[in-house]
Amino acid sequence: MIRRPPRSTLSSSSAASDVYKRQTRDALVQIFEDWQQFREDATPITRVRAVMDRLRTMPQSPERRQAMVTMVRTIGTPDRLACYLEMQLDSDLRYPEGTDEKYLVEKAKRYKTVSAFGHCHMALCKTDKDERAGTLGAPHHEWSLAFSVWKPVSSSFVESVTKRHLDNVLIEPPHKHPYEFASKIVKGSMRQSVYTLDSDGDKQAASSEERYKGVALTCVDGAWPPHEKREECWLRVELKAVSYTHLRAHETPEHLVCRLLLEKKKKTNKQKEQQQQNARKK
Repeated sequence: MIRRPPRSTLSSSSAASDVYKRQTRDALVQIFEDWQQFREDATPITRVRAVMDRLRTMPQSPERRQAMVTMVRTIGTPDRLACYLEMQLDSDLRYPEGTDEKYLVEKAKRYKTVSAFGHCHMALCKTDKDERAGTLGAPHHEWSLAFSVWKPVSSSFVESVTKRHLDNVLIEPPHKHPYEFASKIVKGSMRQSVYTLDSDGDKQAASSEERYKGVALTCVDGAWPPHEKREECWLRVELKAVSYTHLRAHETPEHLVCRLLLEKKKKTNKQKEQQQQNARKK
C-alpha cells in the first residue's frame, strides 16, 4: 500500500497542485449539481468552457497537468459523461441562436472525425483558437474536451508493416503527440508503446526488439497534408507495450511516437457454459 505523506511534509509544488485539483473538481461538480436543480437558468457548457480556459492559460507545469487530469477524471465517470451529453442536448434545444451557450454547442457539433481504424472522435466542448499561439504545443493553443469511441476489429489494413497478425485487436499506426493531454478509459483497456525516431537504420536494426525492427518508415512534418518534409526513419523502443485501464497524462516530446492497441476482451469458457445453462433453464 502506498500511503500519502502528512500534508505538513508536502512540498509547495504538491500543495499548489492539490489546490488546483480541488478547485477544478469543485467547480465541475457544482456545474452538474446546478444543472440538475436549476435547469431553466443553467448554462453548463459555458461554465465548463470557463474551467477549460482557466486551465488552458496556466503556464505549462505539473500543476496544470494535474488539473487537466482532475477535469477528465471528474467528467469521465459513466454517470457524469451521460449527464454531460444530456446537458448538450438540453442547451441545444433551449437556447436560441446568438447566445454563448448555443454557439458552444454548435461549435462542438461541427467537430467530429471518424478514422479508418475504427476510431470516432467527438468534441464535447472547444475553446477558441488563440491567434498568438504559433505552434501546436503552445500554452494557449485551442483546447477541446472530447469523447472517443473505439471499435476493435479482427482485421485491418494498417498492419501491413508488421510481421504477424493479432486477433481481436485494433491497432493504430505510429503517430506523434506534440502536445500534452489527459485521458480516461471509461470501459475496456488499451496498450501503448513509445518509440524514438532513429535515422540510423543499422543502429535501429541492432537495438530494436519490437515489431518494427528493421522496418523503414516515412516521417512527415505534421499530421495534415501537404507534407513538405519527408525522410526515411526507423523506430527505436523507448517503452514496450504498457496496459492502461484507468487514467494517464502525457507531455510527450515531438520526437516520441506512440502506438495504441485497444483489446477486445474474450469471454471465458466458464462464462459461455454459464450462459448455456441459464438458457436451458429458461
